[in-house]
Amino acid sequence: MIAFLKGKLVEKHPTRIYVDVHGLGYEVHIPLSTFDKLPDMNEDVYLLTHFYVREDAQRLFGFSTAGEKEMFLFLLGVSGIGPSIALAALSGGSVSDLKMAVAGGQEDVLTAIPGIGKKTAARIIVELKDKVKPESELINIMGKKKGSAVMENSVIEDAVMALLSLGYKPNAARQALEKIINLSNEHMDAEALVRAALRQL
Repeated sequence: MIAFLKGKLVEKHPTRIYVDVHGLGYEVHIPLSTFDKLPDMNEDVYLLTHFYVREDAQRLFGFSTAGEKEMFLFLLGVSGIGPSIALAALSGGSVSDLKMAVAGGQEDVLTAIPGIGKKTAARIIVELKDKVKPESELINIMGKKKGSAVMENSVIEDAVMALLSLGYKPNAARQALEKIINLSNEHMDAEALVRAALRQL
């Protein structure tokens, strides 16, 4: 198994790159989230990789972060999801947004991804809900700024889940909670946090 690549970036396109590793050229398929983080041409690049092998295909996929690779593998484990759809999912939004869409049961976010219909979106939610949780930057946003009140992670996670279940998009929920928490100097329970977020939304 090829776990990672480190070499010179000799060619790059939005969905694939070529990496020279001591004279051996690797074609690596990537999501747009990884493309955005690539260095300039002929500079060193480091990627986490997954070697995908089937009877009719052998392809190498690369990722700039462990979170991207983990989500790619989670999606590949869902029946009906192949590498092309998994890459499209990572290209259409952040790992954090995907995790919150799954955790919040937001089929509409998932069906916006090319190749994912309602049945597949429902299957993704059922199969991955216990595996993924909203990203720590949203769950642990208390205490980022001096003077912010300190709350338990469980309180913030309950507030996140409540906003998602009410139909709010991950980005909107994140922005509202960050604003409240960064400005708050007092402890809130989940209900109070949700009420304050709803006023922002």
